[in-house]
Amino acid sequence: MTAIPVCFVTGFLGSGKTTFIQRLVEQYHSKKIVYLVNEFSPKDIDGERLNLPADELVKIPGGSIFCKCLTGQFLKVLRQISEMAVDGVVIEASGIANPRVAGDMFKETKLDEVFAIRSIVAIVDPRSFQKLCRTLPNIKEQIAAATQIIINKIDKFSAEKIDETVSSVCKFNSTASILKTEFCKVDIDVFADFGVVGSGGDYAKCKDPNFCQVTINVADMESFGELKRKLSLLGDDLYRVKGCVSGADNNLIAIDYDGGDWSQRIDGVSRAEESGSLVVIASGYRESTLQGIRERFG
Repeated sequence: MTAIPVCFVTGFLGSGKTTFIQRLVEQYHSKKIVYLVNEFSPKDIDGERLNLPADELVKIPGGSIFCKCLTGQFLKVLRQISEMAVDGVVIEASGIANPRVAGDMFKETKLDEVFAIRSIVAIVDPRSFQKLCRTLPNIKEQIAAATQIIINKIDKFSAEKIDETVSSVCKFNSTASILKTEFCKVDIDVFADFGVVGSGGDYAKCKDPNFCQVTINVADMESFGELKRKLSLLGDDLYRVKGCVSGADNNLIAIDYDGGDWSQRIDGVSRAEESGSLVVIASGYRESTLQGIRERFG
C-alpha cells in the first residue's frame, strides 16, 4: 500500500498559517485532501474560515497535538483518516508545537507504515521572530525541522529587516528552501518528497508556562474598543486576539490581532451564535492581568 503523504504547517500565532492553508485548499481542489487544524485556544476559529466539508476538515482545539493531553485524540483521528481514500493530509499544528515530535510519534504507533511525512513548512513573521527566538524554544525547533521556510508579510517591512530575518533563520537551518512572500503567495507541492529528516524533541506541556489564554465576551463594537485599549497596554506580551463581534446591521465583524497589527472586517463565514467572543493569547507571566481584564467584561 502506498503511504499517505503528510505535510505539517508550523509557525507562531498569527504568522499566516491559515492563509497558507487556504492557498493549499485552492491548489489541491481537484484532490481529496484532509486538513487537520490544531489550535492552542479551546475555541476553533481558523478552521471555520477554511469553509471545507466535514469529511475534509478535522479540528482539534485546546492545546498542542504533541501534548500528552491531546496525543490520544490526534492518533485516533489519524487512524480514522488511514481508512479513508485520501490523496494527502495537511496538518496545521498549533503555534506552540515542536514538529520534531511527529517522527517519533509515528514510529512508536506504527503509523509510519501508513503515513509518510513529506514536508514541514514553517511560516515566519519578521516582526516577532527575533524576540520569539529568545523567549520560546519551540520557535527555533520549528525552523530547524522545516523543509521550506516562508518569510511572510514582506510588504510590511524594510529590505534590511527581511535580510536580518533570513540571516537568523539560516542560523537554525541552512538547508531548507527559503521563500519570501506576501500573504503566503507561494507555489509548493507540499506532498513531494523533500526528505524530512530528524526526530526527537519533548512533548508539549499541558500547561505551558510561556502562554496564557482566555476567552472574553464582548457585547458590541463599542465594548470591543474599550477591550482593545486595555489589551494594547500589554505591548509585546500580547500575542494573539481573534474572534467575532456583533456590528451594525447585524453584521459579524472578524477581529484579528497579531504582532502589533489590529484588523477588522465583515465576516461572511462565522455563524451568528459565535459572535461576542474573542480568544486572547498572551505571555504566561501576564496571566493575572489577562484574567483581570476578562472579569471586567464578565
